[in-house]
Amino acid sequence: MKTSRRELLVLSAVAAVAGLGCHRDSGTAGVQPLPRMAPSDLAAQLDRVRDGAIDVLHVGPAYLFGKARVPHSRHAGEASTGDGYAAIVAELRKLPPDRDVVLYCGCCPTTHCPNIGPAQRAAREVGLRRARLLDLPTNLRTDWIAHGYPVEKG
Repeated sequence: MKTSRRELLVLSAVAAVAGLGCHRDSGTAGVQPLPRMAPSDLAAQLDRVRDGAIDVLHVGPAYLFGKARVPHSRHAGEASTGDGYAAIVAELRKLPPDRDVVLYCGCCPTTHCPNIGPAQRAAREVGLRRARLLDLPTNLRTDWIAHGYPVEKG
């Protein structure tokens, strides 16, 4: 069966769109990884987050942030998009270099998330020395919500 050029373009577009989920490269190539923070450790420090001693920034899609999020976290932008990355860099530049910052997405495993690599790059770019990633081996639902840690919605 012969495939036309148009069919190949359509198939390529479909494959690209299908790859926009959590199975793309996480963008971590060439980026020094940030240290990871266990969900239990962050959950134990939510009072410090509430009191402003730790900044917790969501770097994934806004619709996920609206569905469920770590309490007192802020949506900084979707790191895998140009505008989102720029918004995250601008947000991180407001913070002192020695500020405790935790970045997370939660859409999928941290190791495969398309937002984690760019978020790490942004933290390194602005010179944050105490930035960490919330270690979500599966996703926010499995690694945070299912463990009974507090959640904000809406």
